[in-house]
Amino acid sequence: MIAELGIVLAAGGSTRMGEPKALLAWGEGTLVAAHVAALRPHVAEVLVVEGAVVLPDLDATRIVNDAWASTFPADSLRLALAARPAATSALVTPVDTVPVSASTLIALAGEGSAVPVDREGRPGHPVRIAGRELAAMRAASPEGGLRTLLVGARRVSVCEAWVALDFDEPDTYRRVRESAIGH
Repeated sequence: MIAELGIVLAAGGSTRMGEPKALLAWGEGTLVAAHVAALRPHVAEVLVVEGAVVLPDLDATRIVNDAWASTFPADSLRLALAARPAATSALVTPVDTVPVSASTLIALAGEGSAVPVDREGRPGHPVRIAGRELAAMRAASPEGGLRTLLVGARRVSVCEAWVALDFDEPDTYRRVRESAIGH
């Protein structure tokens, strides 16, 4: 087990995409289902934070962010962590990223927090949060984001080119999808 929790942040309104990112086609299902499937073998429990859109049935626990329109992703993360106050580690990913391979998730294993970096050294997702960083995230002010807490986290070089890429617009999504899964 790489972390106790796998957390998929999927509460946003997807305004630039024009349709819910969580429900975009990925493989034979949706993007959110692909994230859940990628995390499931490596964590004890998967939590999906939803808000703007009610998501389809998933093999995950749902956390609802009713204030999704006026909050930040860090607020959704705090909601998920508050639902599991005893958890000591989490793998966290926004839904608008490519679901990563098992090899990238395994590379994040170990003690403390870890951030994958692409070939050019850019930080990406998912991140592993544990120890001091997890405690700080639970206590952080609403404007404090995850990025500021992970400044000293272990950086892990990975082979996947898209760990540092998210997609907010249809053209980016199509290019990434074609590259990542060949469809």
